Amino acid sequence: MPTRRTHTQKPGLAISIVGALSPPILRCRGCPGYRCVADRNARANGVRAWFGAPDALPGDAYTIVVANILANPLILLAPALARRTAAGGRIALSGILESQAAEVRDAYAPWFKLAAWRAAEGWVLLAGERG
Repeated sequence: MPTRRTHTQKPGLAISIVGALSPPILRCRGCPGYRCVADRNARANGVRAWFGAPDALPGDAYTIVVANILANPLILLAPALARRTAAGGRIALSGILESQAAEVRDAYAPWFKLAAWRAAEGWVLLAGERG
């Protein structure tokens, strides 16, 4: 299964998305300035994506949710992102300093078993599956 790469232009941070996964894919981004870059990267990699706040999304739940914002907003968004992730769905959370990973993991523990997928330059990407 080929892996396609997309990134947010944030130094040292890249998110890998398996291109063969079925859409729709939700990616939340807190900073509107990154939307056009993220949207362009998604299109260039053949990934159908929607960028915005979890409560503004069309539909119910998604099979893949990717959020690239800082740890504190990720912690506050845990219930909303959990509601938007289908049972058995996967989530990837980035924009997290390695020193904050345990706190973010604890916030998502009622819904997900998260583990560090990648770490680079002091940042970590947590990923897991909804139980």
